[in-house]
Order: sequence, then structure tokens, then C-alpha cells
Amino acid sequence: MISGFHEGGAEMVIVKDGNRYQFYDPELKTPKDIIEPMSPTRLRIGNQYFQKLIHPDMGKYDWGILNEILFTGKYQNQDGKEVVFAIDGHIIGLDSVAYYQPHTDYTGEQDLGVDRISMGRSQENVRVYGYQFDKDTLFIYRIDCVQYDSIAHQCGLEKLGGLRWKLQRMPA
Repeated sequence: MISGFHEGGAEMVIVKDGNRYQFYDPELKTPKDIIEPMSPTRLRIGNQYFQKLIHPDMGKYDWGILNEILFTGKYQNQDGKEVVFAIDGHIIGLDSVAYYQPHTDYTGEQDLGVDRISMGRSQENVRVYGYQFDKDTLFIYRIDCVQYDSIAHQCGLEKLGGLRWKLQRMPA
């Protein structure tokens, strides 16, 4: 189970208790959280719920987690046209964009109040955008470079640009 991409956690022991499990400290003195299967694909640990990946992509550093649980599906753009985000990172129906990859590692990026996603014609030809969800609506924003660092050959100062796409998720 992946609970984060960088952070570790305290050492714990798992003990079976009927059809559920419980986390304990290493000395088995203090129970921590209960692990309870909710369905074959859903698990509850304490007050948090986890979804089993149906199609993990072991070739990606993040296993395609965000593709599967957040993006995959059909959307409608502002003109009423259908846009499809596929689990494999392909997009159908969004201008000249055919590929997407959400970012999960933010170690060197400026905080603009949105998450980031690479999108473009192909995996090799992408631009970074900001995105956020509000219920079933996906907002994708431009990220503008305010100050370019010519020595490092990268943007030194960014700002959140205007809305590029507003996509409403369609019922499955």
C-alpha cells in the first residue's frame, strides 16, 4: 500500500482480529488503528478509505494512481463536446492535446495553490498546467513564467495563468 510518495511512517505490527486487522506499536502494547475490508476493492484504516488499483501501471513511478482514481473518464467541455481521459494517459477530444500525466512529486516546484499536470501532443512534447477539481468539475489553468533563469535554463518565478479548460465529468 502506498500512503505517500516521500513520507515514511512509524514501525507497526498488524494483528488479525476476526475478519478485520489492527495496527499495534512494535511492543504490541498500544492498538493504533483498525484495518477493515469494506469490499474486494475498498479498505478502511481508521477514518480513511483506500481504493485498490484495478490497473496499476508498474512502469510508471507513481503506478498511474492519479490516472485511475482521479482523471479516467468522460468529461464535457465548455462547448458541449466530449473529452475522454484514458487510464493509459491518452486524451481524446481536447484541442491538440493527446497525452497527460499528473505530477505527484513537488520537490522543486513553486506552490501556486493548484496541482500540476503535464499535457501535450505526445509524452515528449508537453507543457505543465495547473489543475484542480471542484466536485465533478476539472479546472485546468495555464502556468505562466514571470522570470526565466537563463543559467539554469528553466523558469525561476511562475504565476498561475488564466483558465485554459473547464471540464464537467459525465456520469458513468
